[in-house]
Order: sequence, then structure tokens, then C-alpha cells
Amino acid sequence: METYKNWSSIPTTSEVLCLTHFNLNDKVLIAAGFANSELSVWDIDSKEEEKLFITLSSHFSAVNTLCPTKLDDKIHLLSGDESGYIHLYDLTHKDSLIKKINPHSGAIKCIVTVFLQNEEMVVSAGEDSKIKVYRAFLKEELVTLSGHQGIVKTLHVCSFNNTTYIISGGYDNMVNVWNPLNANCNLVMGLSGHDSWILCLTFTKLNGKEVIVSGGNDNKIKVWNPLFSEKLLKTWNPIGKENKKLLMTLYGHKDSVTSLATVRWSEFGKNKEFIMSGSNDGTIKIWDPSIDLKEICSITIGKGPVRCLTDYVLNNEVAIVSGGNTDIEVWKKEI
Repeated sequence: METYKNWSSIPTTSEVLCLTHFNLNDKVLIAAGFANSELSVWDIDSKEEEKLFITLSSHFSAVNTLCPTKLDDKIHLLSGDESGYIHLYDLTHKDSLIKKINPHSGAIKCIVTVFLQNEEMVVSAGEDSKIKVYRAFLKEELVTLSGHQGIVKTLHVCSFNNTTYIISGGYDNMVNVWNPLNANCNLVMGLSGHDSWILCLTFTKLNGKEVIVSGGNDNKIKVWNPLFSEKLLKTWNPIGKENKKLLMTLYGHKDSVTSLATVRWSEFGKNKEFIMSGSNDGTIKIWDPSIDLKEICSITIGKGPVRCLTDYVLNNEVAIVSGGNTDIEVWKKEI
């Protein structure tokens, strides 16, 4: 098995609820949202002793989700909180907060961006069970997607069948697939198989075919085949036919699977990819799609649960970043 070592740590004073990474001015930055309502950004690979880039304190409740977005050729940062607010920041300015909206009747649990109609749009979901799609800069709400029966905890965006889809997972134990631009039927597929809440999602290729990967409160990771034809929707409702789409279940975690991510990079002219998962059991596991998602690494963080994960690639070296009850940890593969 591969082994990873703890390369660096960032002490925190509050529980880490979300992580993301992005590039800004040739720097790889890591952003974290906290239970105490703060949001901080670090230049992890800075040679300076002080790696903190900025701390933002515009929220008044826990920051549950973060997502970078590119607007006017500049990277901005989106955040969502427990009070139902979405904040938009331009990190190139001192007064970073440029807009905030309160579109949901409950906590914001997840935000992603999706490229539709030649612009990068924002998608949010949360406690009110609704998924909302907005035009760039949060200018206008385009559509509301309804179908979950409970909190929507996680969102992901993927493309297959030459179409871009939004995937969602919720406390109704369902993974739903949506085409936000299909006026006749936004909900095009429902995937049922988890025994508890869906907490995280990602998308990868398995044996050359696109698959959806979901992690749940039932300690399991499930892999789904999403390929279908929307032409069938007139005569066949895929809701209720879901288990035919289940390809495999990955066992290994001993507690809730809280986070999933697909890591992609190029090495010696070859594209590489793997799935990483984090769990309340205090471990990070790495799964290789090129060998039927075999577990190739397990990292024990030793400091409570893994609440969130992100990654970054610098000089073809992959770093895994984990957050939990206390510190933010950076892990790199031992050579």
C-alpha cells in the first residue's frame, strides 16, 4: 500500500466544516470554513513562516460550504452558512465581500458551480430540501429544483451523454441526477441504495465509463452507472428502477463517510486519477479506479473525525488536506 506522511499542520480554534482549494496570482490557496462563523485562507506552500492569507468574518453563523468560482477572468470565493446566507468574495480587494443573498429558508449545506448557457452559474442547496441555480455574480435565480424529501447535504456537477448534470444527495437517502435546462423534467434519475443519509458525492471513470460515487452515514461508498437516455423518460420513469444502476459497494470505513474527492494530475505524460474518502472513523482512504477502485492507502489522522477533504497538485506532487475537530492537516506521499 502507498503511505502518506503528515507534511504540515494548521492549528485552529474551531471545528473545520469545509475545505476547498484554488489558484490565485500563481499561489495555491486553501480555504476553510469554521463552526465559529469565520472563514480563513492560507498559502500552504509559502516559504514565509506566516502562511495565513486572509481571514473573513462577514458571516454570523457556521460556514458550512465553500466553492471557488471564476468571474470576469478572476477567481472569487463563494460561502454558505447555517443562517441561509451565501456570500461572494473578491479576494483581490481589501473589502472582499461584494454580495450576499438569503435565498433559502434554512441553512445552506452545499454550493457548487456549473457551466451552462456559456456562463459559470452557481448552485446551492440546503435545509429546505431545495436546489437553486443562479446566474453569475448571483444576479438572478434561474430555476429551483424540488424533489428531495429532507435536507440536501451535497452537490456535484458532471457531464455524460454530452450533457451537463447536477447530482445531489440528501437526508432522504437518495442520490438525484438533474438536468437544470430540461423544462419538461428536471429530475432525470433517482438512485436508491444507501441505508442512511447521503453526505458526499464525486464523479470518476471506471473501466473507461463515467460513474457517480456516493458516501453515506451508513459507512458505505457506492458506485453508480448513470448512463441513460432522456428519450426514455416519456415512457419510463427511472425513479424506483435505481438498483440496476448500482455497480459496487466499497466497504472499509467504520463510521460515516463524510467527504469524497476525485484527484487528477499528469505525471510523465500520463493522466492519473484516484478517489479519496474521509470518515468520522478518523481515516482517509484512497481508492484506485484503474484497478476496480481497490483501496491503495489508508491514513489515520489520530485527532478525531475527518469532516472534510480537499487536495492540490504542485509540481506534480499531490497533497491531501483534511479538516476535523481541531487542526487542518496536509498529507503528502512518501517517496
